[in-house]
Amino acid sequence: MYSVIPPEWANQIYDLLVEYGALEDDRQSFIYHAERGGFDEWRFQGIFGFGGKFRNRGDKWYVDYYQEHQTPERDTAEKELTEKLEALRRGT
Repeated sequence: MYSVIPPEWANQIYDLLVEYGALEDDRQSFIYHAERGGFDEWRFQGIFGFGGKFRNRGDKWYVDYYQEHQTPERDTAEKELTEKLEALRRGT
């Protein structure tokens, strides 16, 4: 189950996605959809390749990507970004 994300949080989430290669041009679309009903996934690609997605499970935010694009560097980035997203969600 996903949740609606307030615009101020959506903007902060997108700041993190941009750090990992998301296109700045998609920010307003992300914020628009996040605050109007939410979504369970958002394909941002970035350094993770075509399958790079932000996942919104309501009680958990994380990123993942296609297994066929897996590298040690991407695994590390996935873990780092997910930790940052969870810290933001928890307000820590």
